[in-house]
Amino acid sequence: MSLNSGIVREWNCLKLAAAALAIVTFAGCMPVSGNALGYLYADIKGPVTATSAKETSASKTGTACEQTVLALIAWGDASIDTAKKSAGITEIISVDQTANNILGIYATYCVVVKGN
Repeated sequence: MSLNSGIVREWNCLKLAAAALAIVTFAGCMPVSGNALGYLYADIKGPVTATSAKETSASKTGTACEQTVLALIAWGDASIDTAKKSAGITEIISVDQTANNILGIYATYCVVVKGN
């Protein structure tokens, strides 16, 4: 084994470690709401709020989403009002959320409104 091959092997290990650190670091930059955080993948659903509406079964469901790529570019409207309007809801029964994250590269956050 020559000195040169040892240096090359160390350099390759250093590059691999740097790539792994970058993946973990950038994956942590993708904001995904919820109690469970997945650095490599996340698919989370959870409640936001519920109302004391007289009617407890929802006949309509509206969704509004926002997306981001590499936490550098983000677009969309995940407001309750947009989700409500998308289904023509006038009385809200519950509001839930969903969030997805894939390797910190692409992430979505959606608000799901149920009502009548």
